[in-house]
Amino acid sequence: ASVLEKKCLLNLGKIDVNIIGNEVLRDNFCDQEGRLVCLVCFKIMAPTEFQVFRDHLKTHDTKQLEKVSIIMPNIGRGGPGLKKKMLTESELEVKYANENNCLVCPTCHK
Repeated sequence: ASVLEKKCLLNLGKIDVNIIGNEVLRDNFCDQEGRLVCLVCFKIMAPTEFQVFRDHLKTHDTKQLEKVSIIMPNIGRGGPGLKKKMLTESELEVKYANENNCLVCPTCHK
């Protein structure tokens, strides 16, 4: 599968920008110098001002934000573009292994 097939296009007006990871913001809103650029009004912010950028986007009307689409990693459990805690093999075994050393879901026990 191509890289684009593993991503999805979403309307910025329908996303809570507070839950989007910094990497997704960087991939979608950085110029060639790494600065964050609002695609609604073209205001430029420093490369590390992710929260300032999120707060700025919220000042725009939903109708304005609906005109902007962003590319996000494929949506999976936990939501799109969210930072997920990665566990090592040994951490998985300690946390989820049963008495037979098989991994078991704590919610459904399968």
